[in-house]
Amino acid sequence: MYYLNEVVVTSSVKETNELKNMPTAVSVVSPKQLHDTQIESLPGLSSFIPNFFIPSYGSKVSTPIYIRGIGARLGAQTVSMYVDNVPSFNPSAFDFEFQDIQRIEVLRGAQGTLYGRNAIGGIVNLYTLSPSESPWVPITSVMMGIS
Repeated sequence: MYYLNEVVVTSSVKETNELKNMPTAVSVVSPKQLHDTQIESLPGLSSFIPNFFIPSYGSKVSTPIYIRGIGARLGAQTVSMYVDNVPSFNPSAFDFEFQDIQRIEVLRGAQGTLYGRNAIGGIVNLYTLSPSESPWVPITSVMMGIS
């Protein structure tokens, strides 16, 4: 008979986890990296993030995300996207231009434990700047051509 030492298991909710401590493959893209690589939309990340692919079928209506080869053009959603911690359940909304992005996180691999059934392939988290952080130009200056 063998006796083992005490094992303590700790956990926390997904919002309080530090990415460096999470046991998953994560890519984080900053606004500076987006600017330097001239990436202006989500499909442009295909050339920058490993195992991440968004094909162009000629229409923004059918824009699936593939992570590690898992994705679906039709049927159940296999990769989820969250914008400011709010899930986007419409895959046709995945192809859009970036505006006021704080950071983008791509979590590769099954994330169903933290994010639910629509995260078999992974998760794309987009975080936007809060209105107090984004550059603000008065509307009258824009109308008059003053910047």
